[in-house]
Amino acid sequence: MRDELTHPYFAGHGYACVRVDMRGNGESDGLMEDEYAPQEQADALEVIEWIASQPWCNGQLGMMGISWGGFNSLQVAALRPESLKAIITLCSTDDRYADDIHYKGGNMLLENLGWRPLC
Repeated sequence: MRDELTHPYFAGHGYACVRVDMRGNGESDGLMEDEYAPQEQADALEVIEWIASQPWCNGQLGMMGISWGGFNSLQVAALRPESLKAIITLCSTDDRYADDIHYKGGNMLLENLGWRPLC
């Protein structure tokens, strides 16, 4: 549902769109180890390599994400994979302790309580 507006627009302008859920989230198998874990970035690099090798891809691709997906895009872009040419991020930051949903100015925010397990 979240992609119903953006993917048709991009496809209509000649771009292939692939939605990828992070390991252990959405439709993805596996177990999420932690937020922003190194495995998450390694998985993204593997997906980028796979997409770039597809016959329908010219080897140049971009990433986009909101919040967590935006953080992920920034972190993966910092690794400079050759095929990644652009990122679009919303509601994300490159400084998790100064400007994040969990911390603001280094202070832990109450939003963290919403991430606790419900037992």
